[in-house]
Amino acid sequence: MLKDLGTGDQEAEYVLAAIDTFYMLESVNADVKAIGDAYTARVYDRTKTLEALGRLGISGEMQALLFTEWDRERNVRVRRLTEAQYRKAYDNEIIDLYEYQEAMRGLGYSDRDIEILTLLMVPPPIEETGESA
Repeated sequence: MLKDLGTGDQEAEYVLAAIDTFYMLESVNADVKAIGDAYTARVYDRTKTLEALGRLGISGEMQALLFTEWDRERNVRVRRLTEAQYRKAYDNEIIDLYEYQEAMRGLGYSDRDIEILTLLMVPPPIEETGESA
């Protein structure tokens, strides 16, 4: 096909070698990402991660750079409690209403949804009508 486009033999070999290199790098990058994801999720410990990177032939200098990035990601914890767990913390007086509402904002609830959740937890007082039964 390359020859049909007027490419010489040497140029065709170069283009094919470049394509092979590109796909090999893509494959290695995908493997490195998978290893990094396993490390940051604490599925792999440092030793297992080093072994996996070593099997890919990643240099020590590159490994150090990767660990710098991955350790930073690994130490940032983003998992939050669920709404039900925050509600239970409120019910058990571990957090106050403001902390509950802020936690709901952190979970992505809209202001209206937070208002509804708050009313479900702390219903408004019932007004007395003055009528007796």
